[in-house]
Amino acid sequence: MRIWIQYLALFLLLVVTPGISWVYLSNGLDYHRKALAELKQLGPMPKYNVPTLQGDSLKSETLKDKLVIAGTIDIDSSKNGAHVLENLKELYAQFDDRTDVLFLLYVPIGADTAAVRKFGESQSLKEKGQIFYLPYFAQDITAYHLPQGKAAPIGPYFALADTKGIVRKVYDLREGSNYARLVEQLALLLPIETREKAVLKRDKEK
Repeated sequence: MRIWIQYLALFLLLVVTPGISWVYLSNGLDYHRKALAELKQLGPMPKYNVPTLQGDSLKSETLKDKLVIAGTIDIDSSKNGAHVLENLKELYAQFDDRTDVLFLLYVPIGADTAAVRKFGESQSLKEKGQIFYLPYFAQDITAYHLPQGKAAPIGPYFALADTKGIVRKVYDLREGSNYARLVEQLALLLPIETREKAVLKRDKEK
């Protein structure tokens, strides 16, 4: 009887356990492949050589070899869509220690430097060198494939551009599932040699 128990234990160790591990690994690879397959080649980012609303400037060279999150936001917090500001702040908090992830936030025309600085400080979105506030410019918004409304151009949409300056996908930050997918796909696009484990907030999926 004892010898059969030993054989069974050996079978579990050499056959069943590796088999289960292979299934999990295979499922994980398939999941990553599907996530990467969702990323399209939507077109190049805009070229930059412009002043920012923080008092500095943004040049295309600054964005070279960087992942970029670009979108529109209102410095009047009450005018942003539900969960948009919350998800944006959480996204920034997850990548605020990286130098290869930058945020371009387009704000309504007429917003001045003082108002932008006040907003950035109140929302913990003020890091110069990683967050750039820019005046709304329709041509840039079009290049990022962000939907535009005639009456209210500020929306809940953010685009992800890769290290080659190519726009890959647009996300609706009102949706928890869109937010979670953005974090996952951003992490997958990070350069392999500098990739760090991203914190995925799956509990926010709806």
